[in-house]
Amino acid sequence: MRRLLKITLLGSALVAPGAFFAVPVAQGAVDDHPKYRDEDRKDDHVWTEKEEKAYRKYLKEHHKAMKKFDKMNSKEQKEYWEWRHKHPEDIDQ
Repeated sequence: MRRLLKITLLGSALVAPGAFFAVPVAQGAVDDHPKYRDEDRKDDHVWTEKEEKAYRKYLKEHHKAMKKFDKMNSKEQKEYWEWRHKHPEDIDQ
């Protein structure tokens, strides 16, 4: 029983850090666009051309160099999602 508990705890410790990064939730989402999870708000975002346009606007407004979203660290991704939720109209333009 102890051995099973140790294995479970070790496995959880190895998997847990990955839960904090916005990584594609599922490939093959709407029209084969990746889907990303905003852990703070517990919602998913499909990365379409409109989302890409909003992301580029965010980078420009914040004077950040172009970097693929999935290459950003978790802090940068979190900052983007915070901005995104404050600017919902940017997805519709």
